[in-house]
Amino acid sequence: MASNVTSAGEMQLRSYVIRWDRWLRLVQTIAWLPRFVAAALLVALIAAVLSRLRPWLLPDEIALLGVGTFVLISIVGIAILWLYPRPLIESARRFDRLLDLRERTTAALELTSGRIRTNDELRQRQMQDALSYAARARPQSSLPLRFERRDWGVALLLAILLIVLLLLPNPQDNTIAQEDAQGAALREAAR
Repeated sequence: MASNVTSAGEMQLRSYVIRWDRWLRLVQTIAWLPRFVAAALLVALIAAVLSRLRPWLLPDEIALLGVGTFVLISIVGIAILWLYPRPLIESARRFDRLLDLRERTTAALELTSGRIRTNDELRQRQMQDALSYAARARPQSSLPLRFERRDWGVALLLAILLIVLLLLPNPQDNTIAQEDAQGAALREAAR
């Protein structure tokens, strides 16, 4: 009977940890989003500066490069944040610390997994204590969604710089357009 209670408690405790982990991944995604935007804008900004120094890309191509880079960086970044496996016991340790659970979750999971040997009564008491505290834990309070003004400010500054570079006439645009026209003519002649 005690092992059934412990098993059900372990499943409930795992459920809490998994739910908390999902919340943490969402918080991390929101925190990294302006950094993804800034990285993509930086790539486009570098391309815009290089295109002013030598014939390379037209403003539309630079904008497309920025959007494509953002999509790529976002897909990779979000995939890493959401798909990277986090062992349950490591997550439990993290949340014990972040939610001030004082190692209750970790101890209960280690007791039920057999990593720490003990009798059934102590295992069951530890599980009940961990479940009691886990039920009251509020990760949304301890780990709120934050929109960092500084990160968004950097992204906004980079966006403004890029827009200015794209709107100002580029002395290389005529050379780029001529090279593109010559390349198209050569491709057409080769057919």
